[in-house]
Order: sequence, then structure tokens, then C-alpha cells
Amino acid sequence: MPNTSKHSTTPSWVSGEIKLVRALDKRVIKLLESIDEGGSISQAARVVGLSYKGAWQILEHANNLAPYPLITSATGGYMGGGTTLTSSGKALLDLFKLVNNQYELFLQQLNQSLTEDALTPLLLEPLSIKSSARNQLLGRILVIQPSLDAVDVMVQLIGGERICATLSFAELDDLQLDIGCAVLLLIDDQATCLLTDYEQLGVTVRNALHCSVSRIRQQDENYEVTLRLIGGDHLQTLISPATMETMALKPGTAARLMFNSSDVLVAAKI
Repeated sequence: MPNTSKHSTTPSWVSGEIKLVRALDKRVIKLLESIDEGGSISQAARVVGLSYKGAWQILEHANNLAPYPLITSATGGYMGGGTTLTSSGKALLDLFKLVNNQYELFLQQLNQSLTEDALTPLLLEPLSIKSSARNQLLGRILVIQPSLDAVDVMVQLIGGERICATLSFAELDDLQLDIGCAVLLLIDDQATCLLTDYEQLGVTVRNALHCSVSRIRQQDENYEVTLRLIGGDHLQTLISPATMETMALKPGTAARLMFNSSDVLVAAKI
């Protein structure tokens, strides 16, 4: 996750590599640069991570497209053979470096301006977090309630629903959470339970969200059920074929999605 503290580098919200015309990308330029430094295609190929044949084909293609030869090779002689850049090759290498420096400066300035926009981290940081958890929800902390051995953190989702997460004091301190902080919640779909008769069963659980079935898809031996919360967020849960048959689920079925507060991971402060 990008670090936006004042002591860190600017987060790379926008990234990319430059490419000139059809064939001139960083790989071609790296080959030319390595040839200019070492005078050898085989050595340049090793630097870039290509076979000699692969490097030669790339260089040959670029050479054929250029109006003047980019490289020249010599064989034998008392100084031995080798490959060197022509004046056109050197000029192209200098041009690419100039353009690439300006391009990287542009990206740095663009990312800096995005970082200074308070809305950017809120929109983009959740997307930058890699997690195997299918359920990822954005919300804002309403209440932090310590107890003897843990801390209950109440988070309100964008759609209005509230989810309770139980953290240790060490986790709370490490994340530096406070009331009003925007956070990302991760919930494993296998830690959830779906009920259509919640009130009749008299079940008590910290998190029991009103929802309706949005989509049902068979996945391996189970069914993946996508649920829509009242506020518009979507969550997923896995149920067995037997449970599917018993509950007679279909799109539009009203239900409650339940999970323990200890199964909610607060992934980040945004």
C-alpha cells in the first residue's frame, strides 16, 4: 500500500513506460545502451534477460525501421570483433533518455498533485491493496470502544450499514486508528453465514446485515452467492448445495449475512 507520509516518496498513483513510435521501448533502448557500454550483443542480451537470438531479432527489427543503421558490427582484426552504435544509434539513445527523463518528471509532478488532493487517497488506496479476501468494504470509524483485552471498532459503510471489528490493542496502536478515519475492511467469504429466517431462529451475532440475493453462481462443489446490502455495497458468501436447496435461494431473496466481529480485518487507515 502506498505510504503517504511526508517522509516517504510520492505514491505512484499513475505509472507507465514510454514507447517511441512502433518499436522503440525500454527493452530496445536497454540493448542499445548495453552495446554502447560493452560493445557486445551477447552481453547486452544477458543484461536484458534475452537469448542472443532474441536480442538480435529485436535489434534487427529496430535497425530495419530506422532511416539510418543504429548498430554496426566488425569481425576479426587485431583488436577483435564487436558491435558498436553508429552516430544515429547514439543520437537515438540520447533522444530516448531526454524524452524519458521528461516523461518521468511529468509522472512525478502528476502523482504529487494527486497526492495533494484529499480525495485521491480515498479513491485509489483501497484499489492498491492486494488481498485474497473477496469482501472489501470502505467505511469510516464511528466508535472505538476498549474493553479489558480487546477493542471494538464500529465502522459505518458508505451506504450507511455499520460493521463491528474486534482488534487487539497492538493492532489499534499499529494502525493508529481514530474516530473519523476512513478504513478498508476485509471479510473472508468463508467466515460468513447466510440466513433467511434470522428473527425466528433468535440468533445473536455482532454483525447481521440486511441484504438481498443479487447473483448465484456455482463454484466447484459450492455456490457463490453475491448479496446486495441496502446501501448498495456487495458482499459474497459460499454455501453448500444442501443449504442452497433448503433455503431455495434466488435473485431477490431477502436475507441476513452474519459474521463475527473477530473475522473482520481492518486492513488500512486511509
